[in-house]
Amino acid sequence: MNMMVFKRAGLLISMGALVSFAHAEGETNAVPQEAPVRPSREEVIKRFDTDVDGVLSEAERTTMRETLRKERGQSGRRPITPEMIKQFDADGDGVLSETERATMQEAMKKRRAEGAPERQRPDRKAMLERFDADGDGVLSESERQTMRETLKAERQAAVPSKVETE
Repeated sequence: MNMMVFKRAGLLISMGALVSFAHAEGETNAVPQEAPVRPSREEVIKRFDTDVDGVLSEAERTTMRETLRKERGQSGRRPITPEMIKQFDADGDGVLSETERATMQEAMKKRRAEGAPERQRPDRKAMLERFDADGDGVLSESERQTMRETLKAERQAAVPSKVETE
């Protein structure tokens, strides 16, 4: 049974690498237009639950985060999104210059220092009450998608459209 888990994990990793490679071959834009699609909870459990107990342990979660970060080519830093470029690109050329990047970093530091709620996790109970449309006490994949889209729109509405430079 243990060998079967390793075979599945190897197959999934291989398939992910092939998909990533195929995607990268056709990639021409430096800035992604959309955020990567997050795998469903079921996909994550199937891929990273090595002890097959249906729950990810802390070690399994750590492995998952590291693996997904590597697969997406992330260094652990937040990627610069199109929304961030729109907000901080003062000259409108679609690319952040060193000055614009420094302005963005200062604005982010200021938000963190002021205790901006950007990194606070929403209350699970409140999210269930708000987005559990069928009332079964669990968010389905479509309910989670609705929640992500709604929260993203709310975050974007809360961010000023351009940073004022002095």
